[in-house]
This record gives sequence, structure tokens and C-alpha cells, in this order.
Amino acid sequence: MQRIALILPFAVLALLVSGCKSAARGHAGPVPDPVLDTGHRRPLPPPNRRPVARRKVAPKKPVRRVAGVPGDWYPTAGIRKDRWQCIVVHHSASPKDSPESMHRYHLSQKKWPNGLGYHFVIGNGVNYPDGAVFVGKRWKQQITGAHCKSGNGRFFGTWRQRNYFNTHGIGICLIGNFENNRPTAKQMQSLRRLIAFLTPEAKINPARVYGHGEITRKTACPGRLQVAALRRSSGGINAAAR
Repeated sequence: MQRIALILPFAVLALLVSGCKSAARGHAGPVPDPVLDTGHRRPLPPPNRRPVARRKVAPKKPVRRVAGVPGDWYPTAGIRKDRWQCIVVHHSASPKDSPESMHRYHLSQKKWPNGLGYHFVIGNGVNYPDGAVFVGKRWKQQITGAHCKSGNGRFFGTWRQRNYFNTHGIGICLIGNFENNRPTAKQMQSLRRLIAFLTPEAKINPARVYGHGEITRKTACPGRLQVAALRRSSGGINAAAR
């Protein structure tokens, strides 16, 4: 009995030690795969979603074009007839100008973000073809011009807000210095044709065709170009004369 009493504590200790080792080995092994569920489950019904109503987009109306009028005279998005209320005629003051040279000057020297301040430029045959009409970015995008700065005041009997003639005026510049010379015959022909197009298309009263100097009283622009005669003749021009 005495021997059994002595051996028993050592036996218990051996069992404890062997139990710890086997437990440690059990944790070190790989985790067994989960039991596969082979049961057949009923599929969930699809969520009850209401169909989204698609917004109907009205088809774009085709731009009405006048026979014989160049396509680039019609802006892609159409003419903003609610915006344009007058036409302002200018000369460039140099016969050697071109639309590109004026654009560079307005962009780099004047620091105007959109460059060329006019909506249209008409060449004189020196650095741009005689009578050719250049259509500027401002007309293509139907945005404000930078050709006739003005303050608040009364003009031609009507009160106008600051910068009215840039915001609501279409700027047309003929290349040349008309204080010394006159515009070429082709320039005047193109100018009349352009005004004949713009006045009905933009719904502008022909009486609102002005010279730059008539508005500001600070410049001789457009020199000898007779804007008053142009205004009178524009009143009698109709679509058939385009």
C-alpha cells in the first residue's frame, strides 16, 4: 500500500503532462472542413422593385436653314433669340489684321478668356480673303462679346445697364482702317448679307444696327463706313434678297 501511495502522485502528474501535449497537438493541426449542407432550400423571391419610369427626352428640332447661307452661320445649339437685341459694326483699325492676329492680341494682351472679342470678322483681301466671313467662337457658342464696353446710361433714348452692348449686341468687325480708306465692295456686300441674315433669325430690329462710335462717343470706329445708310437699307431687306 505504501508503494501504491508513492506511485500514485507520479502517475497523476504523467497523465496531466500527456494531456497538455495532446491538446497542443490538436490545436496545431488543420481546421476540418465544415459539414456540407446537401439539403434543398427554396430560393428567395426577387425583391419587389417598382420599374423606374424613364424620362422622355423631346427630340431636337432640326435647325431651319436658309438656302445660300453658310452652315457655320447657324450655331450648333441654335441662335439665342432671347439674347441678341442689336448689332454693333466695327473696323479693326489696321488693313493687315486677320481673325487669328486679333484673337492672339485679345487673348494675350487684353487677357480675355475667350480671345477674339467679335462674333464675326469680314476680310479685306490682305491677310484674309476679301469679303470672307469668319465666324468666331463667341457666335458658335452664343456667348457675350468683348467689343463695345459701356456703362449704365441712356442710349438712343432707352436706359441700358452696364455692358449691355456686349451682352446683347452681336459684334461684326470689318478688317481695315476706314478713317483713311473705305471698305471694299466685297466687304460691304458680305456685311449687308450677314445683317440680312441676322436681323430676322435673331429677331433684331434693323433700326438697332449701330456703329461702335455712335454708342460710346469715344472712338471714330468704324470710320467712313456709313452705318446710318446701312441701317436704312437693312430695313428694306427681306429673306428673298439674301
